[in-house]
Amino acid sequence: MTGEERETAETLLAETLIPRAELAVSGCVLSLVGAIVGFFAGAILLSAALIVGPFAPGDWTWKGLATFAVVGLAFALSRVLAPIFRRNDQAERLAEDVHGGIVEVLDVEAFIAWREIDREPAFTFDVAGEQPFHAKGSVLAPLVAQGTFPCRRFTLVRLPSSRVALACEPRGEPLPPRA
Repeated sequence: MTGEERETAETLLAETLIPRAELAVSGCVLSLVGAIVGFFAGAILLSAALIVGPFAPGDWTWKGLATFAVVGLAFALSRVLAPIFRRNDQAERLAEDVHGGIVEVLDVEAFIAWREIDREPAFTFDVAGEQPFHAKGSVLAPLVAQGTFPCRRFTLVRLPSSRVALACEPRGEPLPPRA
């Protein structure tokens, strides 16, 4: 791994790690919002039940509201914690790659390219092998903007475990991606 590749990988690793204070604050706020939304959703449903049915308000209505608040809280917590665990897995793979200091240098010859919808440029290529080849990473963005990527032949430098692209050198004619 060259110095430039190591610097790029360490920058990606730093961007992947989320500060714990930021996680705690966002988790508390979203959990509170989930509980409030659940409480009010329960209030609306229980009010409708009281109006429509022959139910008498009492202790059960507060228990019903509390149940909806707890369900809202649980839903909000699940939505907050899922990306955190996903990011931690990604950060662990990146850290493993950075500390290992090994990169894959792949010469790729593609026949068909499919563009994938993602936050950063992502493509799947038919390379006449058993499995399609997947290339993804912010390093591809300038090449896509220039119109030189995707192409028929290219050299890709990526981390082996996380499969994050660190460098790409187009070598062939542009290959129009399919949707």
